[in-house]
Amino acid sequence: MEPTPSAADRQIAPVPTHDFKFIRRKEALPPPAQMAGSQQTATHGSLPAFVINLARATERLAGFSTGMASHQWNVTLFHAIDRRDLVVVENSPTHKLIQHRRDNSIRLTMVPNRAGTLSLGLGHIACALSHMALWKKVVDEDLPHACLFEDDAQIISPWWDRPWPATADFIFLSNRVRGLVPHHIQSTDKLEAHLAEHPYIPLAPGCGTEAYIVTQQGARKALAIMAEIYMPVDLQLLSCAHGSRLIQHSLLADKLPTMPELEMWTTSHFFTQHENDWPSYVNER
Repeated sequence: MEPTPSAADRQIAPVPTHDFKFIRRKEALPPPAQMAGSQQTATHGSLPAFVINLARATERLAGFSTGMASHQWNVTLFHAIDRRDLVVVENSPTHKLIQHRRDNSIRLTMVPNRAGTLSLGLGHIACALSHMALWKKVVDEDLPHACLFEDDAQIISPWWDRPWPATADFIFLSNRVRGLVPHHIQSTDKLEAHLAEHPYIPLAPGCGTEAYIVTQQGARKALAIMAEIYMPVDLQLLSCAHGSRLIQHSLLADKLPTMPELEMWTTSHFFTQHENDWPSYVNER
């Protein structure tokens, strides 16, 4: 690892606190609206999609498949890396190297978090490796983008197939990730109008990687960010999200200066929901 820069080196110019406010997005889809703004581009059409599922978690896949069929999502099964197949091959106070029992190309180094502890279990590592395997697929196959689900995502709406910002790295689809809207939008009518006109809005601090779109450039950045792991995959990604917008969020203190910043957005109306606010990862048992 490179030396940790001073606080001055890590400083990010703050954004006035009155510029944005957090909102909870809407479940019902808005009426069709003409997209406006030069930053929008039709970057997708066919949207390849994958669901990460443990081979032994058949009931979770059955639950996901019900919503998938009901709302006509075409999703390909991707077998998760099982924490039971991972072993710690190096263990020291400065790092742990975790590797697959049968494939030593599947490996990840855990480093201490801000508190100086190696805090993650093999379930978190296996979850991160599963997402990373799909990001690598996006990069290796030169896919422009892909939609990734964990098997506890409950699909509640069909995809609307509307263009997202051309520079987006990630677009979250879940109800557990909040969005940011201008602070002057106070009334329900103004909010409805804003969400109808802006189907993608900046990400606010949230949780969960159970449903998101990753673009080609986003997959490359995410693989660099996860070269070493010190937080669960969703939190480590969020620590790099729109730093200038989220200056007050504590996760920014966990971002290493060498990591790229991710341009993260969320849909103004969510497409999946999570049963509760408990952690969501594919190796939780």
